[in-house]
Amino acid sequence: MQKNDQLVTKKDLACETTLLRKDLAKETGLLRKDLGRETGLLRKDLAKETGLLRKENSKLRQEMKQENSKLRQEMKQMEMRLENKMLSLFEKFEEKIEQKLIEFRDQIFTIVDSFAKEIKNNREERTLQAHKFINHEERIEHLENQVLPNPA
Repeated sequence: MQKNDQLVTKKDLACETTLLRKDLAKETGLLRKDLGRETGLLRKDLAKETGLLRKENSKLRQEMKQENSKLRQEMKQMEMRLENKMLSLFEKFEEKIEQKLIEFRDQIFTIVDSFAKEIKNNREERTLQAHKFINHEERIEHLENQVLPNPA
């Protein structure tokens, strides 16, 4: 009987296997419950964190829009100041050029006036010389007529 006592029967093995399967199923069920509970908690935490991140993202986007708007306004103001400064510099430059042109024009007119006076004086002198020449010619003819008889 000692052999029989030590021998495990198929029936005993089947019972033991059934018990182990029941324990395994029970443990698996408990693990599944725990896993489901933990998964649910993780999902809730994840949803909560996602919501917080979305809110933070929304706030950051709003702040970026505001900063972008401020930067655009500052840029427009800077463009206006730059444009005004450029116009002012252009006007000063234009005034300087105008002044230089006036000075140059005055110099040209002064030179042209002196040439015109000299030309006028030369014409008057030529007129006087021509008149003298004509007068001399008449006197010479008159004197020749007196000294030389007319061969006619």
